[in-house]
Amino acid sequence: MNLNKQAGFGPILLIIIIVAVLALGATLWWVFTQNNNSSEDTKEEEAVVIEGTMFDAIEQGEPLECDWKLNYDGEAFLTEGKFYTDGTNGRSETTYEYEGQTYQALALINEDRTYHWSPGRGGNVQGISDVRAKYEAREPKYDLLATSIDVDLNAAYTFTCQSWTIDESIFVPPADLQFLILE
Repeated sequence: MNLNKQAGFGPILLIIIIVAVLALGATLWWVFTQNNNSSEDTKEEEAVVIEGTMFDAIEQGEPLECDWKLNYDGEAFLTEGKFYTDGTNGRSETTYEYEGQTYQALALINEDRTYHWSPGRGGNVQGISDVRAKYEAREPKYDLLATSIDVDLNAAYTFTCQSWTIDESIFVPPADLQFLILE
């Protein structure tokens, strides 16, 4: 009879082990899926959307890396790109087509000056001093500057931003370029 009792206990033990393994597997699956959903929610929460000018993005006062899109229905030369800010300075990067070639258009907005250049093309411009006040006042002279280089710092943009680790070197104008100084 001892043998029969042990034989009856074996299937029960096997069922208990199977149920325990299934419960453990289900628990691990649930924990794993909850962690993945939390990570995705955190990423979405970290995104900052800014509607406005490049100055509005800078005035957030924190380091941001943004994708920007120009809010304009008409024909435009530069319509989307990347924007970086350390909370004081800004840098815009985009590409464009000109006479069958692709160029990069770069702009810096430092504390009181702007710089615009396209590697491989002439026309590098060091902008005016006190640039923010002059652009915000929309003085015609400075709107003409913006039109002539296909950049309007007062244009309405949508910035979709994330925090980033600042690389201060991207806010320094290239030393190997000569800039036309406009005042």
